Amino acid sequence: MKKKTIIIAAIILVVLIAGLIIGIVNYKQYTRLFKDTDFPVTYKSKNGNIILTVKDKSNSDITWTATIADLDYATAEIKGKASTKKMKCVISPVEAGITTLSLTKTADAAGINVDKTRIDLPIYISETPDGLVINFMDDGTLIEGNDVLGADTDHPVILCGNYVPYKTEEELGIFGNIDFVKGKSDWNIETDSEGLLVYLNESEDTERCYAFLAYTDNAGLVEDDASGTDSVEKITGTIIDPAKEVSSATDATSTSADSVDSTNSTNATNATNTTIEEKGSGIITLSSSSLGISVKKKVTFYTDGHMTFEPVEEQK
Repeated sequence: MKKKTIIIAAIILVVLIAGLIIGIVNYKQYTRLFKDTDFPVTYKSKNGNIILTVKDKSNSDITWTATIADLDYATAEIKGKASTKKMKCVISPVEAGITTLSLTKTADAAGINVDKTRIDLPIYISETPDGLVINFMDDGTLIEGNDVLGADTDHPVILCGNYVPYKTEEELGIFGNIDFVKGKSDWNIETDSEGLLVYLNESEDTERCYAFLAYTDNAGLVEDDASGTDSVEKITGTIIDPAKEVSSATDATSTSADSVDSTNSTNATNATNTTIEEKGSGIITLSSSSLGISVKKKVTFYTDGHMTFEPVEEQK
């Protein structure tokens, strides 16, 4: 009886050791990206394909999606059912070339798709003696900073932390950092932070209204140079003409819109870019009595031009 017990114990030990070895080998097969964020990615190569899993630890209620910029070069097939917490997909090569895989959580605001979270992973497909093989070109880019308030109402508001001023409405779909897509209605913007400036633009030609946000260490300096047909309301800080902001932003760069868009919207992790530093932050409150919405956000500004909107917990 004692001998039998020893044999069983030995078998269990062997099984445990084998399981541990298999687990370690399987773990080492995967490459991990964005592991210190709420959106970790793991992937491995297999038979020329890439098997990838992305998670969400932020408690978002939006389901992950996976898209390929150019389906002539690759496809992305979701395995199982994508959820708000996790998505697994297989990226397969179609033809040699370069394209981009995007993992997104997208909200709708009156027909405008707003990427609240997006991970862009550039991929290249090469021909080998064993057939087509797909690989990632770098560690990718995690892009955050966008949000939608009142998404299912008649007056949704887009918060855009990655606004690109020299792209048209058709290209970007969003105006400014705060976009009242269907009109301002009774939405109100307030800030209790001296350095956070809000420039509101209301046009007589359309109900659409939008605002630019900026941060300055010299909020006391006032420069009244607003001009043009649009009305610019001073909510706090310096009055400016948003059209001049757009013009100066365009003149300040000699790179293409696409490359600037990529640089401007990098707001988390991209090892190939220069260090992005925080410039400052402030608090804004957006409220609508008719919709019963009041949201307080901390807006953090960065040196590459983007900003993030983070919820502020009310103190009890």
